[in-house]
Amino acid sequence: MKISGFTFLRNTSKLYYPILESIQSALPIVDEFVIALGKGDDDDDSEAKIRSLQSGKIKIIHTEWDTEKYPQGMEHAHQTDIAKEACSGDWLLYLQGDELIHEQDYNEIKTKCKQYLNNANVDRMIPIWQEKNIGIFMKIAIIFCPKFQQCLMGNMILILSEF
Repeated sequence: MKISGFTFLRNTSKLYYPILESIQSALPIVDEFVIALGKGDDDDDSEAKIRSLQSGKIKIIHTEWDTEKYPQGMEHAHQTDIAKEACSGDWLLYLQGDELIHEQDYNEIKTKCKQYLNNANVDRMIPIWQEKNIGIFMKIAIIFCPKFQQCLMGNMILILSEF
C-alpha cells in the first residue's frame, strides 16, 4: 500500500503559510509528497524552504499560473489537479499549505487505508481539513465514495477521526 501526499504552493513564504510544518506533518505517513510549485515573485523563497527539509519523498513540479485562463480562484483547482495527477499512490492525501496532520492520527489513517484498500466502493482520496464548530476546532478526515463525486463533496461515507 502506498500513500501519496500532495499540495500546491506559490509565494507561500510571503503569505506566512506554515508550509514546512504542513509538509513535515505528512511525511511520516506518505511514501511521496508531490508539490505543484507555481512560479512566485522574484523574492519568493518557498522552494529553498521546501528543499531544506532534505526529504527524498518530496517531488516538486514547477508550474506557471494562468489566472486569465483560470479566473476567480479556479487556478487553485488547476494547480491541485496538476499535483494530484503526478501522484502514484493507492491513496491520495491532500493538504493545503496551512493544514497539518496531528501525529496522534497517523496510526488511524494508516489503519483505515489498509482496511479499505481493496474496497471498490471507497475512493482513494483523503482530504484533511479543519472546521470551526462552536469555537472549537475539529479535525475530520473523510473518504468519499466514487458514485457520489458529482455531488460536490457531499455524501460522506466514512469519517476516520473526529475531535
